[in-house]
Parts: sequence; structure tokens; C-alpha cells
Amino acid sequence: MIFETLQTQEAPHVQGAYSPALSVCDYIFLSGQLPLDNDGAMSTGDISSQTRRCIENLQHLLALRGLDLSYTVQVRVYLADMNDYAAMDQVYQQMFKDPYPARTVIGVNALPMGAKIQIDANAMDTRAIEILCAQDEQETSCHDGYCSCREK
Repeated sequence: MIFETLQTQEAPHVQGAYSPALSVCDYIFLSGQLPLDNDGAMSTGDISSQTRRCIENLQHLLALRGLDLSYTVQVRVYLADMNDYAAMDQVYQQMFKDPYPARTVIGVNALPMGAKIQIDANAMDTRAIEILCAQDEQETSCHDGYCSCREK
């Protein structure tokens, strides 16, 4: 199995023993993103601006594979204050589109650097199968982690 660490200057530099994102074949596992700018400075804004920055960091990492948020299949949101849920969800709905990824929101006692939010995600690159299916004038069908072509 081939593992590749993904790191970009557009997202914060890692400070610890982990990869910001790990690509394994067609899967991309994105580590928890704090609302940090690419220089590592914490967003001092409200939960809305912090949510936006976390998701932008995910976008920057996905862009290394030429992907956008539509390839995200699962998201976990960690909130230091569950009272921030509605404001977080409003920004989330603006940035992710239907069909939304599967999502879990978890209330926590504290997050690194005093952040109000941290978001991690998993994505799947289905572009190769989408191209093959389109060439045969078929549609892409994914089930149990495998994608194939089927008649329209």
C-alpha cells in the first residue's frame, strides 16, 4: 500500500507527529484542522469565522489532489461549546453542498490553542471511475466502498 503525506503552504504547518493529510490510493484522510492561518496564527474571530477557516484548510489540502469539498464523504466537527452548533452549521451549509457528507458533531471540554472548533474529514477520489463510466455512457455507482459503472 502506498501512503503519501499531503502538505501545502496554504494550510498551517504541522506541529506534532502526524500528517496534515494522508493519501492512500483513492482515499484521503484529513487530520483535524484548527482555525489557523498558513502562518499558524489562530483566528480570533467568532465561531463562524473559525468554522470557515477550518473548512478552507480542508479545501487547501484536497486541492493538492485536484479535489474540492464535493469529494468529502465524512466529517467530524469538534466544538468547545455546543451553543455554537447553529452558527457552525450555517457556515457548514454554505461551504458544503448537497449531498452533504456524513457528519458527527462532538462537544469537547477543550481544543488545542484555545480554538472553538476543529474539523477532520475523509474524502474519496472517484474521478477515474467517473471518466470511465462517462466514456461508456454509463453512470457511476458506489456501494460498500467500491465504485463501478452501471446502465443509466
